[in-house]
Amino acid sequence: MKSADYYESLILRHNRLTFLPDSVAFFTNLRLLDLSANNLTSLPDSITLLKSLTSLIAKNTDIKSIILI
Repeated sequence: MKSADYYESLILRHNRLTFLPDSVAFFTNLRLLDLSANNLTSLPDSITLLKSLTSLIAKNTDIKSIILI
């Protein structure tokens, strides 16, 4: 298995996820994160550490707002 920093895309749609762990920050080269069609209501603060992230897709979730600083 490759290390987390190897991945540039992470497609997690339709997985019934209820939360995204803080360890998502280990995916330092992540450019695309697709969380669509999950049971998410929020994202961890650690998502702001994904400096390479250019596309965040969260269709059909219960996330009301996302503030990325």
